[in-house]
Amino acid sequence: MKDQKKWKNKNFLEAFKNSIKGIKYVYQNEFNIKIELSMAILAIVFGVIFDFSKIEFLILIITIVLVLFAEFVNTAIEATIDLFTEEFNEKAKIAK
Repeated sequence: MKDQKKWKNKNFLEAFKNSIKGIKYVYQNEFNIKIELSMAILAIVFGVIFDFSKIEFLILIITIVLVLFAEFVNTAIEATIDLFTEEFNEKAKIAK
């Protein structure tokens, strides 16, 4: 029972710090996130240039957040698979 609590966040601040560490990890280790962030900035700039309405900007921001969220989920899945195997495995390849 004590081992189970060892990995739990003690409070909100600790959970927040761990999420920031995860975001930093993804940014430092995943090339795709840098491309996605660059494209997101470019899309926002174009939104300003083309004078998007509030609704269009909202849709743009939601889309950007969903793409970044998908990248974080993908990285988490890959890291989890890497915990179980470092050898080539066709099923691991498919999951990644």
